[in-house]
Amino acid sequence: MPNQELTPTNLSFLQGGGEMGSLMRGKDWSATTVGVPSNWPQTLRTTISIILHSKFPMFLFWGQENICFYNDAYRPILGEKGKHPQSLGRKGEEVWPEIWPDIYPLIQHVLSGGESTLAEDQLLPIYRNGHIEDAYWNFNYSPVIGETGEVAGVFVACTETTEKIKAHHFLEDSRDQALALKKIEESEYRFRTLIEESVIAMSLYTGRDLVIQYANDAMIKFFGKTKSIIGKPMREAVPELIGQPFLEIFDNVYTTGKTYFGKEEAADLEVDGQLQTFYFDYTYKALRNKDGSVFGIHHTAIDVTKRVLADRALKQSEERFRQTVEQAPLGITILRGPDYFVEMANPFYLKIVNNTAENFVGKFLFDVLPQVRESIKGILADVLKTGVPYYGVEFPAYIKHGEEDVLTYFNFVYQPLRENDGSISGIIVVATDVSASVKAKHDLAESERQFRHMVVQSPIPMTILRGENYIIETANIAMFRNVWRKKNEDVIGKSILEVFPELNDQKYPELLKEVYSTGLRHTETESIAYVQGDDGMRKFYLDFEYAPLLDPDKTISGIIITVNDVTEKVEARLKAEGSEQKLNLVIDASDFGTWEWNMVTDEMRYSDRFLEMFGFAESAKVTHAQFVKRLHPDDMPVRAEAFDRAHKTGVLSYESRIIWSNGIQRWMEVRGKVYMDENGAPSFLIGTTRDTTDEKFHQQELEDRERKFRLLADSMPQMVWTGNAYGDLNYFNESVYTYSGLSRQEIADHGWLQIVHPDDKEENLEAWRHAVHTGTDFIFEHRFRRADGQYRWQLSRAIPQKDDLGNIRMWVGTSTDIQEIKELDEQKDLFIGMASHELKTPVTTVKGYVQLLQDMYSGESDAFLRHSLDRMHRQIETLKDLIADLLDLSKIKSGSLHFDKEAFDLAEMADEIVSNTRDVNPGYHIELSSSSKIPVHGDKNRISQVLINFLTNAIKYSPESKQIKVVMEGNAENAYVSVQDYGIGISKIDQEKIFQRFYRVEGKNEKTFPGFGIGLFISSEIIKKHNGKIGVISQEGEGSTFYFSIPTLNT
Repeated sequence: MPNQELTPTNLSFLQGGGEMGSLMRGKDWSATTVGVPSNWPQTLRTTISIILHSKFPMFLFWGQENICFYNDAYRPILGEKGKHPQSLGRKGEEVWPEIWPDIYPLIQHVLSGGESTLAEDQLLPIYRNGHIEDAYWNFNYSPVIGETGEVAGVFVACTETTEKIKAHHFLEDSRDQALALKKIEESEYRFRTLIEESVIAMSLYTGRDLVIQYANDAMIKFFGKTKSIIGKPMREAVPELIGQPFLEIFDNVYTTGKTYFGKEEAADLEVDGQLQTFYFDYTYKALRNKDGSVFGIHHTAIDVTKRVLADRALKQSEERFRQTVEQAPLGITILRGPDYFVEMANPFYLKIVNNTAENFVGKFLFDVLPQVRESIKGILADVLKTGVPYYGVEFPAYIKHGEEDVLTYFNFVYQPLRENDGSISGIIVVATDVSASVKAKHDLAESERQFRHMVVQSPIPMTILRGENYIIETANIAMFRNVWRKKNEDVIGKSILEVFPELNDQKYPELLKEVYSTGLRHTETESIAYVQGDDGMRKFYLDFEYAPLLDPDKTISGIIITVNDVTEKVEARLKAEGSEQKLNLVIDASDFGTWEWNMVTDEMRYSDRFLEMFGFAESAKVTHAQFVKRLHPDDMPVRAEAFDRAHKTGVLSYESRIIWSNGIQRWMEVRGKVYMDENGAPSFLIGTTRDTTDEKFHQQELEDRERKFRLLADSMPQMVWTGNAYGDLNYFNESVYTYSGLSRQEIADHGWLQIVHPDDKEENLEAWRHAVHTGTDFIFEHRFRRADGQYRWQLSRAIPQKDDLGNIRMWVGTSTDIQEIKELDEQKDLFIGMASHELKTPVTTVKGYVQLLQDMYSGESDAFLRHSLDRMHRQIETLKDLIADLLDLSKIKSGSLHFDKEAFDLAEMADEIVSNTRDVNPGYHIELSSSSKIPVHGDKNRISQVLINFLTNAIKYSPESKQIKVVMEGNAENAYVSVQDYGIGISKIDQEKIFQRFYRVEGKNEKTFPGFGIGLFISSEIIKKHNGKIGVISQEGEGSTFYFSIPTLNT
């Protein structure tokens, strides 16, 4: 077994014991030959427990190296300076070098022969208190019997008689003699007390009658008696021994003088008034007189009942385990050593490897099964080396059956076997042959494949659902086409109740749950079901079956559904079951004409509506031939072909024109069912006729409109195109083909995007998808490749055409050449850039002269002059700002607008700008709400420019309100800035374009609040260059909130 962890439970024998108990518990025993206490044999544990809890000096030599143990009572014998505490756990030869030649033969005598030794007043010098001292001892060396019956150690009980001997040697007068005798008596008393108090049972019997001279408490307790047995013969004191072997053994020891050792022998003793069986390790040792004659027997005993019963239980457990292994339905074998010696193998394992115990057990594994060496040798070696079990699942191996190596599959585990010291000595193999299940799995997979093929090919709608969520695993074409009317990718892998939520309000979820939980089939006929397909909701009458699908272990894993659409049959029957009056009412109320034709007798029955369709008077009697005569002659071949088809399929369907007697022509649609006689010949025909004249005219009208639209579109110089509701373009006018130089087939094969400039394609496609997805107008500027290879700018716009319900039916778009406009726009930008540069210098000069004049006339009393100069200075500043904006605009267009980005505090910047604005505009109350610090990374001057533009606009467009609110906020990701005014506000339409270049709000305020409309455009471009966002929230007449956000520094 593996070493146990040292816990209070398995070290209970070391608990207590004073100083020596503490030293034993704290010592690192792993460095000694006895090893850790959790692995000590039971005999050593029991002896140590006895020693630690004894109040008299006791010592133990253990094992071949005579490892030393002793208790607190023995410790003073070692003196204050000498052998304590280092003697604990050391070899006897190292502890007692000064007397080892004297005591070693005595120890070996006990270890080899098992007989006790007794010495009195023995001189054994000892090193203690810093020097060698002469010491005299009475001591007894007794054997400690090990687990297997051998002598495992020597138990030492002793008392020092040094003082007694000294009294004999040195006291000469009577007083001193008396004192010495008293010491001797005390010494003898202590020795006797040691025996009395020993937890090892001891007793002394004299004479052949075995009179009990003394017995310590432990022996009295074993006998289950009291001290009253002292002085009585054994037969009288313990009568239950009569008939047991012990009295005879006593007599033999007394006669021969040979010591008898008993090992785990049973004794029936009456304890607590009840005869009980105990087990003892014991010794009967003959005591001799000086002449060598035996005068008594010394008896020592240890109760090993618990150990014996535990050993028996263990052996029974091992036997039961072996029997279990032998009878186990799994293959089990044990392999030992690096060569994998087969120690045992149960019958099931022998069957797996197709071998016998004689040929397999006791051999090396690969000598018997050489064919598996390559596949498992490395695995076995890893298990021995690492101690990590290996689990094999459906592991293939070839096993010899006769002369043939048969491929066999196994599930197995290789579990390392550990010894008491933790080393790995072998491997236990538990295996089972799963070849049958593997083959069954393969067969099942093939069966499932064939089953799936059958399902897919079946003309009957079928599907398979898996799991308690009823996931659609597969379905055949008939189910998709006839019942679900959905695409494969919209269904497979999803719950049927998710794909068809309308089923939740019907009975089918409960039926699925019942079949899945009970495993019972459910079948119904003509069950009503409402199913929402891509073409809308439809009502079905269905014959269906829900059948459970079982895994090999009989668990339910799914449900197969088989459906037969009997809607037509049920509806036909329901109609037939109705009364004739109801049927006539339905027919009269409908726009269908009904008819029946007996093809054998040529008789016809028809409704009034049928007569009306053919232009006959109400209730007229008309033959079949008369009806046929009114069909348009050109349509007769169509009718003949339809009847030929109906004779084969049983279904009649065609369209034809009818010519009334007055020459008027009408279109009709004919549908009918052919019934066959017993010989398979057509005999009866039932059908309906529907007037489709209006539909035909409407269709013709649509075709005419489409033709006119295409004619008009083809005559336009602009490129015109249309698309379906999904955004797929399906028509291009002639201008597209003329401009691109591509044919209809080339555009059809490679798409319209091939003429778009590569730099514009991705954004173009994204904008088109957005428009189609949201239903908003598509407006986009992009470059198209002309037939000569030149790219020209186009403005494309497409508008969705919607029906009365708001559903998009189609898209109509145009692309207009704006190349000249683009070029003029570039010239305008060039002019603005040049003009702003040219204006900058003279304006700066004028500003300087104005400032000089202000300085010259600052002290003048002419208020008009000073006021005029101030106004001139402000107007020059306004003109200077406008020129700066125009320069920025030019730089933005050219892509040369420069940014000097740095880390700065946005809150500090805002505080400075708001303060300056307050100074310049003292009539306005500007409230600033800001966080303490908002670190950002950007161009401080450009960000300041945006905030100044917001504040300037707020002041400009708030003539009636003097309240402005500025809010600064920041978090771990973004900084937010907003400026709120309570001025004139902005309409929703203008809000969408407010950040466009040169955009100004039109209307009555246009002259009241003049400007070029470039400030917000420049602000928008600055914020975009900082990876930020800019926007406005406004309502006319209530004010506006302009805001922007940029990333904070730590993002």
